[in-house]
Amino acid sequence: MRSDFRYLFAAVVVLTLACLAYGTARVRAEDAPPVRAPHAAVLDPKGPAPAANPVPGSPTPVAPTRMAPPGSLPSPVPSTSPSPGASPEKAEYVGRETCLGCHEGYGKWFQLTAHSKAPGKASDGANECEACHGPGSRPVNAGGGPVGITNPARLKGAAASAVCNRCHEHRPQTMEWRFSQHANNGVACNQCHIAHAPRKDFEAKLLRKGGEPGLCYTCHTEVRAEASWPSHHPIAEGRLACSDCHNVHGAELTAYKDAPSSRELCLQCHAQYRGPFAQEHQPTSESCTTCHKPHGSFQDNLLVASEPFLCLRCHSTVHNQHLPANVLPDSTVRSEVAFFSRCSVCHQEVHGSQITNTLTR
Repeated sequence: MRSDFRYLFAAVVVLTLACLAYGTARVRAEDAPPVRAPHAAVLDPKGPAPAANPVPGSPTPVAPTRMAPPGSLPSPVPSTSPSPGASPEKAEYVGRETCLGCHEGYGKWFQLTAHSKAPGKASDGANECEACHGPGSRPVNAGGGPVGITNPARLKGAAASAVCNRCHEHRPQTMEWRFSQHANNGVACNQCHIAHAPRKDFEAKLLRKGGEPGLCYTCHTEVRAEASWPSHHPIAEGRLACSDCHNVHGAELTAYKDAPSSRELCLQCHAQYRGPFAQEHQPTSESCTTCHKPHGSFQDNLLVASEPFLCLRCHSTVHNQHLPANVLPDSTVRSEVAFFSRCSVCHQEVHGSQITNTLTR
């Protein structure tokens, strides 16, 4: 009895293992990608032979597309370009006189510009018209038209400035252009300058109509407003231009014209405040813009705030020597009067003194 039970148990185990093996094989077969029959074109490179006697009225059999072997490159698409023997025409310089044969009107204006008097040539040897517009042989051979010619007026941003930088990039005034705030904000040379502007208009700067400061105000509208405030630099009066203080082609750290900082720029005109002073007023040795707004202000002397509130930004009222005592010995004028008046009434030498540390004289 016990032996029969052993045989039955062994049979159950064998049957169970067989079922598991069958199930595993079926799952693998279902997960495997389907195996497709080889294409006829692969088995026979010449393709299947056409039917010998096609049935009348039946569609004509179409030969299957030949499949490329795995790993091979696709066949090149037939080119519609000219034959390899016909090489593209090489553009050549034709000279200014050839250009003026069609563009006589521009030639008259060009003779009045600073560009017509500029010595030297562009980096690739071109001169005058072709230095900006490129070689002119292609439009000449084509009988006219903008064939292979660059028109800087239609370019924008860095592409337009690149035409100008072929000559101007290595000059001291414009060598830092690509690092300037104007270039970083996408301003192109042709937005402010026009190459064919006569020299009599806005001198030799070739500025567009309006010149300074109107041309600058088209973008810097906030400066236009400040320059119209009661206390302002004489910009509107024509005695000071934007480029007198700003290097419009310079980098951010050298945007002040011929000066490393705003203080040095101001001292070019206001030299009396340079010093050195025996008693310094610390803000004046750091930056003039701590107390002054350069373009304009509602306060006197271009101050950023009225007195005494401007002074109280640094001179706190906590330990102010004016508070515990009266201003005058006879007590007819109390300290509050001095506190709510102008500090410069007594402290007249606010930029520095050679005598006293209170800057009163």
